[in-house]
Formats: sequence, C-alpha cells, structure tokens
Amino acid sequence: MTNKITSGLIMISILILCSGFTIYTPTILYSPLLKKSNDLNVSGTLGMSGTGLWNFSTAYALNDFSGITISALTSNSNQSVSFVITSQSGNVVEYRKNAIEIGGGCFVPYGQKQNHLFQIYTGFGLGSVDDMFTERDVLKYDIQSRFVNMFIQFGFATTNDYFESSIDIKTKQVFAYKIQGRYLPYEDSPYRPDYLTINDKDKFYQIEPVYTLKAGSKNLKGIFQIGLILGDGYKDYEYENPAYSVSPVYMLANMFRVSLGLSYTFRH
Repeated sequence: MTNKITSGLIMISILILCSGFTIYTPTILYSPLLKKSNDLNVSGTLGMSGTGLWNFSTAYALNDFSGITISALTSNSNQSVSFVITSQSGNVVEYRKNAIEIGGGCFVPYGQKQNHLFQIYTGFGLGSVDDMFTERDVLKYDIQSRFVNMFIQFGFATTNDYFESSIDIKTKQVFAYKIQGRYLPYEDSPYRPDYLTINDKDKFYQIEPVYTLKAGSKNLKGIFQIGLILGDGYKDYEYENPAYSVSPVYMLANMFRVSLGLSYTFRH
C-alpha cells in the first residue's frame, strides 16, 4: 500500500512535468523537543509526501541546553503503473532514495511553567537518488544523483506530558555533486531517437516551514507532520535539432510534506 502511494506521487510529478526526472527530494525535518539533560528521543515516521518512505530519527540531550541529532531515511519503489490517460501496460517506475543527516544545537525552555521551548540545530547530510522510468516498455530515463547538504533549523514549541506541538523552519543548501545517466530526448518523431547522456552537478537552496504535532502518553506519542518545501531546484537542459527541440527538466519533488509516525522519549 505504501509503495503504491509513493509510486502515485512520483507519477503525478511525471505527469506535471512529463520530461522531468528527480535528482533530489527533501530529507527529514526532525523536531526533537529535548527539554533537559539525558533526554533521549527516538522517532519513526511513514512519509506520505516530501520525504522518505521510511524515516528514522533520534536525539540526545548532552546537558540542560544542548543536544545532538541523527536522522536517516530510505525509499525503494519498483512498481508497474498505468497513466490516467491510457490503459496500456509497460509503464514502470523504479525510484530509490537514501539519506542521512547529523546535527547539533541547543534548546531553551521558557515560560512561567517552562512549558514553552525554543530550539535551534545545524548540521550536514548526504544521500543518493536513483530514478528510472519506462513507458510502454521503452526506457525514458535512468538517472543517478549523489548529494550533500548543510542545514540550519529553528523552532518554537509548546509542550506538556501528553501534548507537544512545534513550528520549525529549516533552511538548506544542497549540492548535487554527481548527476549521471541517460534519457530519451523526445517522443513524437519519425526518427528513432538516440539516448542523451548527462554528467553534471548542481546546487540550490530550500526553505521548509513545518508544523509537528505529538500527542499520547508521557513517553509514547503519535506524530503528525505537515509543511511546505520552498525554493529552487529546477534546471533545464536545452537540446536543439532542426527536427525537434526539447528541454528535459531536473525535478525537485515534492512541494508538500506530510508524514505520520510514533515518538518515544526516555527521561531520567
């Protein structure tokens, strides 16, 4: 079921920008909500859009004001799909993404009951995206991307034993240092096309405002997260020929972030 959802989201992106392939999708925005020394939080979420399919995060408070975080995600989809506009078979999406981020920062409880929290974290990450699409048994593109990123995020939260909510803003600079593969430059032509190869790199910025809600018992809570992904990440490749002219597009998917999961906090 989850793989079908992921494939559906990928196919929507392909339909919107039919000559596009993905070189990067957003990583996790983790809101650790540490409060005091030795707090340990472990979270796992299912990404419905704008992140990995499976997302895992942990944070540990080194003292009463600083902590470290580690996040990892993975997606692996290999699905036969059908376009809404056609019933023909032979359409296959193969999409894989893996990424990890490591960070550190500080948190400051405030308010009369110390039930409000300011947190700020920074760090770096790395990852990979492999995107292949076959339509009607014809390979349209097969692209591999490798990237690194640096991030800083800050947020404000309201917390108690059974309910926690936060608004965080994460800014990132992403450097896709390896973009390789091949793609079919056009579809409708009397000539049989040759594949074009890509060997490139790119960099772009993102801003991600996200709302996170945690509710449940003192230690175990459910997570709901929703947000936006703003910024650049698109690049056109011009390919001119007297018989045709096309512009394959690097795609940044997706514009919306939605995830559900569980969070457990060990407090001493």
